[in-house]
Amino acid sequence: AAAHVNNGIKKGTAYIHSIVRNKNDLALVGIAQDIDNTYNAKNTPLLKRIVEDQKESVLRKSETSNFNSGNGKYTTGTMKHIYHGEINKRGKAVGYHHESMMGGKIIQGTEKKPDKNGVYMAKIEVDGVKKIADSSFFPKEWNRADVLKAIDEAYQTKKQIGSNKFRGISASGIKIEMYLNKDGTIATAYPLYKK
Repeated sequence: AAAHVNNGIKKGTAYIHSIVRNKNDLALVGIAQDIDNTYNAKNTPLLKRIVEDQKESVLRKSETSNFNSGNGKYTTGTMKHIYHGEINKRGKAVGYHHESMMGGKIIQGTEKKPDKNGVYMAKIEVDGVKKIADSSFFPKEWNRADVLKAIDEAYQTKKQIGSNKFRGISASGIKIEMYLNKDGTIATAYPLYKK
């Protein structure tokens, strides 16, 4: 059992280090969330503690990733909101705009046909809580880095349409709405679906 745990620790550590070295680690935030299950070590307190420490390290490093070119547009909260969805302070499901490895879930049978840019809509739930409005999704074939690149492009072309609401266009022609925090960081960003 000890050898199995040590092997799991080595694999988990190597995996975490491979993420941190990746220039797109912002796009990989959250992958470490379920690493303890991945290595069948659910009930090993030592490994859980190590994984949690490593996960926090990955999240902290991702905030200063090379991907955001030092402009600080993205936070771990932004990544969680876009890629995994979350339950807000009022207990409502929000976010989830890219089918990532974990987090939110599309409710079967609710997915609409993609528009000409690959953007599609669906009803979703996060941690068992159904989101009231449909979620718009970035194209299925995109990875997390593609999503961040499109958001960054839209950020560069953004025009204000509300007090903290902006709209920009990605290089691929997808209109993206975003809400900015007072400090200019992105609170959320999502693609607009064209019927």
